[in-house]
Amino acid sequence: MLSALGQTPNRIEGYEAGVNHYFAKPVNLDELVVVLKNHLQQHLQQQNPVNMPVYGAQSEGWRLDFKQLYCPNQRSIMLSSREKRILGILMSQPGKIVNKKELLEALEIEDDTYDYRRMDSMLYRLRKKAGQVCPDKFPLETVHSLGYSWVD
Repeated sequence: MLSALGQTPNRIEGYEAGVNHYFAKPVNLDELVVVLKNHLQQHLQQQNPVNMPVYGAQSEGWRLDFKQLYCPNQRSIMLSSREKRILGILMSQPGKIVNKKELLEALEIEDDTYDYRRMDSMLYRLRKKAGQVCPDKFPLETVHSLGYSWVD
């Protein structure tokens, strides 16, 4: 909640009404951004059906953060929400082959209507984006007819 009323009774009334955080104007934007990021990350992790970390994954110099993927050279790649979700799943299980059906479940997409070539295309574009900013080999591998794997 963001309000011009910042006295303690006003804050208490807001918390009793069910707000998670009460900000009085003028608000510190850095604090507001951190609080919103934390709430979004908690929400995404609660919605993740396979209970794997979506953000904060790390692997051999690669780091997945809230908005982007950092290469070993510390340059970053902006990601779509689906790219972030898929990378979070793969990076949290390095070396494991994750089949396409599991990834669709994590994305909450119905399997019977989805064309798997769309996922292949998305990951192709992701590899291309990574190649533009990072000289290192992108450790995402396609395992023919099985799925994908994050290989350190």
